[in-house]
Parts: sequence; C-alpha cells; structure tokens
Amino acid sequence: MRKLNLAFLKKREILVAGVILLIMIVMTCTTKTFLTVNNLMSVALGLSADGFLDLAMTFILISGQIDLSLGAIQCFASMLIGTLYIYKGVNIWLAVLISVIVSVVCGAITGSLIAKLNIVPFIITLGMQVCTCMWARVALLRACSALSLLNAWVVTCRLACARRMRLRYN
Repeated sequence: MRKLNLAFLKKREILVAGVILLIMIVMTCTTKTFLTVNNLMSVALGLSADGFLDLAMTFILISGQIDLSLGAIQCFASMLIGTLYIYKGVNIWLAVLISVIVSVVCGAITGSLIAKLNIVPFIITLGMQVCTCMWARVALLRACSALSLLNAWVVTCRLACARRMRLRYN
C-alpha cells in the first residue's frame, strides 16, 4: 500500500484554511443561526472596510515596509464623519468626502516624510498614529461639551440607581 504524502499540510496557508473550515463546521453544528443568510451578510458587511484596509496594507507589506497608522487614521476618519454629520449638520456624502480627503492628506504626509527625509517608516507611522489619536480625542471633546458629558453621566447614574431599586425613571 502507498504511503499518504502529508507534505502539503506543512504549508501554512493550507493549515489556516483547515482550521477555519473546522471552526465553521463546529459552529454550524452547535448553533442554528451561524450558517444563515442574515449572519453571513452581517459578517460580510462588517468585514468589508477591513478588507479594503487589508488590500492597502498588502501593498505596503509587499514593498517591505510597515504602516502602524492605518487603523488610527481609519478610526479618526470614522469619528470625523460622525462629528460632521451629527454635530455639525453636514450632508453625509460631503462628510465622507471630507473624511477621505483628510485620510489621503494624512497618508501623503506620512509617505512624503518617509520618502523625502529617509526616516524609518516604523517611527513616522507611529508618530502619525499618535497624532491621529490626539486629533480624534480633540474632535470628540469638541463635539461633546463638558455640560453634555456631565448630563450624560448624571442620567446614566440615575438610570443605574433606578434599575437597582427596580423603579422606572422618567
């Protein structure tokens, strides 16, 4: 009898695909809602933005570089859209366009600093990550004034007390 050649299992991609397939089989057998159209659509919609970021990161990694600021810029862009749309009353499509432009400018600043000044990409992207996180905090604090934060805290505390005493808060 011929021996089975298991050399293909040593490839990392095959092993990861097998583990994912095993998890899917276990989840399908243990829950009713895992392999439904609604769940698969929800997962696909939830991962679509990450897919675009992964595509961009693939080109960066293929070139032998690293970008730590990608997630922070995505977070900042999301907060910028929400702040412009909810608190400033800007049209949603205009808010998205402004967010894309700001994200491209952040990427252009990062790329030009790396290319022109010949600084290690790890340092520059780490700095951009810190800057975008600080900008996001400033935008959040401007959008939510101290008074509205205090009011939200008071209402939250009253609701928590009312739930503990099983009373209805109006």
